[in-house]
Amino acid sequence: MTRLSPTISSSTGSSRSFPKSCSARLAMTCVMAKRLSALRARLQSAQFAAYIIPMGDAHLSEYTAPRDERIAFISGFTGSAGTCVVTANKALLWTDGRYFNQATKQLPEGWTLMKDRLPETPSIEAWLADNLEAGASVALDSAFNQVSFVVKVQESLGKDRVKPQQDSIIDEIWGADQPAMPDNPVEVHDERIAGETASSKLARLRAEMETVKASCAVFVALDQIAWLLNLRGSDIDCNPVFFSYLVVTKDQTVLFVDEKKLGKAKGALDSAKVTVEPYTSVLSKLPSIFGQCKDGKIWMDTQECTWAVYALAMENGTVLEKESCVTTWKAMKNPSELEGRRTTPSPV
Repeated sequence: MTRLSPTISSSTGSSRSFPKSCSARLAMTCVMAKRLSALRARLQSAQFAAYIIPMGDAHLSEYTAPRDERIAFISGFTGSAGTCVVTANKALLWTDGRYFNQATKQLPEGWTLMKDRLPETPSIEAWLADNLEAGASVALDSAFNQVSFVVKVQESLGKDRVKPQQDSIIDEIWGADQPAMPDNPVEVHDERIAGETASSKLARLRAEMETVKASCAVFVALDQIAWLLNLRGSDIDCNPVFFSYLVVTKDQTVLFVDEKKLGKAKGALDSAKVTVEPYTSVLSKLPSIFGQCKDGKIWMDTQECTWAVYALAMENGTVLEKESCVTTWKAMKNPSELEGRRTTPSPV
């Protein structure tokens, strides 16, 4: 999928689509060079030899809201898959075969395309191990990187050399021009269509938690949260999701979401006995919740979880690394969902 992306600006800020004329391309090249220089200056100041920039957002979404298009901001590449690595003298983009041609056209001077999944292309962690000086530190954003990826980098370089950052360096450079968080309303997904109440789904989840001896289950993936709670949103174009985190314990369900978006959905959450907390408070409140789960494990799907959330769980409890049962449940359609699929016209 090709995204709209940041374009010409007189500073390191952005607006919305790419230029086509030669003069516009030249102006864009200058803008991108300024952004890259600003990033390198920050890395030098913090004594980081490299910085890893992933494609996804704080929920590892494949498609992102405009404020999370960090790779487009720093490199100009607007595909839906990729990872950037920036050092003092290298700027590289790893992406797969769907985007080789697009990346070749979009990457400005000074960037190198790393054709991911080809035999001759090293993995990111292998490249870092081979090209950085011994002991050099690598920074990455804990809020946007998948647990399994961070572990691979740590195993390749050593844990002491990998420095997860709470605040995104790209966001610091983007500054006031970075788009705001979406605040689109959350809607109730009617039980007649869902075929099961949110309360029933949560009861099933708690039964599964008891089976695997977990006293807490954490959900970061937006599609899983929307399915569990029978809610829908539009914070990301063409995706019926809303920005949130969900934590389910034996006796409470906590949804971290911007409450002003809820409207009638607040009543549905009240009926399902779901407590609402501010979206931005999740990292500060999770340790307290995890601390109450001492009698069991904290269930996390590390393929669907960011390092920021995982690290808090490791610090405050025992983590059960296991695929979420919701992944399977979502795929098993009940009679109401099957009927909806049969009767709903396919999009043109």
